[in-house]
Amino acid sequence: MKRKRLFLLFSMLILLGMLLVLPSSQSQLVAQGPLTEESVIFTFQKGDNDGELGISDPAPEMHPTGPQALTVDENGTIYVLDSLNRRVFEFNQTTQSLNKIDVPQSASLADIVVQNDQLYLMDAGLEKVLQVNKSGETVETYPITSDMRHGSTGISVLRNGDVRWQTWRSKEYSLLSQSTLDNMGYQKQVQQEKEKISIASASMDSVWTTF
Repeated sequence: MKRKRLFLLFSMLILLGMLLVLPSSQSQLVAQGPLTEESVIFTFQKGDNDGELGISDPAPEMHPTGPQALTVDENGTIYVLDSLNRRVFEFNQTTQSLNKIDVPQSASLADIVVQNDQLYLMDAGLEKVLQVNKSGETVETYPITSDMRHGSTGISVLRNGDVRWQTWRSKEYSLLSQSTLDNMGYQKQVQQEKEKISIASASMDSVWTTF
């Protein structure tokens, strides 16, 4: 009798596991509380139309690929990164409204952070962070350096606007914007030109002293 009960319990566990991995045409955004209470916030259909999330049809024995990340801003608005369709869904829990933000074409969108109505998107393929406004326009880019390429796990943005690139070794790298780098390059070029002029002036003084 005891063996029979164990067999039934084992069978139920296998069935439960099969139900959890069965493919579905719908995706649910679920909120879970500290006492494991769950409530469905929004249900998405699979696809590339408005209100649908991109979910790939995997090869046999492969897991499907779909939304890579979601985040919540200071107002409680939820943002879902629809990586395959290159867009972000903005869901307001208060008004139950859903907005779509088309983002620039990128190689591989892997993470999202929202702060002060600005979207920060991690492009793991092109190795940079895109700062995008609610209209989907690129405001700024933050390229990474070669020492940050391995084991990237996500991004974060501090309250002061400092953009960080995170790696699997729990390291965070502060990123400089492309405009800042361009300005630093321009300032360096100006300094080099000043040094050339100074050297040329010193050479002329030397010539006049010789004569």
